[in-house]
Amino acid sequence: MLFIFKDQFDKVDELFEKLSRFFIMYSLVYAKAINYVHTFSFKIRRWIVDENIEEITKAIESEIKSKTLQEIVGKKLEEPIAILPTPVNKNLLCWIVEYFNCNNSHSGEDLVRLFNIKYDIEHIHATANEQECQGIDKNLQNSIGNLMLLEYDINRSIQDDTFENKKDNPKKKNYTQSDFPTVNLICSCDRWDKQQIENRKKDLVDKLYDYLVNGKIPSAENFSASDSVLES
Repeated sequence: MLFIFKDQFDKVDELFEKLSRFFIMYSLVYAKAINYVHTFSFKIRRWIVDENIEEITKAIESEIKSKTLQEIVGKKLEEPIAILPTPVNKNLLCWIVEYFNCNNSHSGEDLVRLFNIKYDIEHIHATANEQECQGIDKNLQNSIGNLMLLEYDINRSIQDDTFENKKDNPKKKNYTQSDFPTVNLICSCDRWDKQQIENRKKDLVDKLYDYLVNGKIPSAENFSASDSVLES
């Protein structure tokens, strides 16, 4: 595409951005390959050969704007993604949230690390820690509001410890040693309870939906630790 449309780089960038959202939306809905997306991708390849970038962009935009697809995606964002049959949704959504923060950190190193580091999906509020499970049901516990990327070795070190110990236990690897911007934001909180999980979930669902449907990446001004979502 970059070769065929070498004089239309701005349009290629727009197309890639729309195409990524298209694939993400269908990944959230089905969590597996489906014939419809294979067929649609084949059409795109044909349009590339025909050098019709306008047709490709228009077709993808039409898919993204489908009310049925948007409604299903909205429901998927609300689900307890950590206990779904396949790990696609939790990995994909947590990765996108981290991308938002890496993008706002203005650090090329953060983005490179995101593509190369070995990570786990961390439950900020530990699933197995009964001390902290008061009033937090299973669905909220496993929602996007309570999940984030965390380096594999740090996650294995803290296991199911309390939030306080996860933040700064000097005897173990902890959140303060993470290079992920999202973990740094969470570290600014004095506590992590039901209200904060609910607030973060609502905030992230809104931002993720706005990105997928409208292509809006949250700016640093409305994606920071000072937001009411993270206030303690």
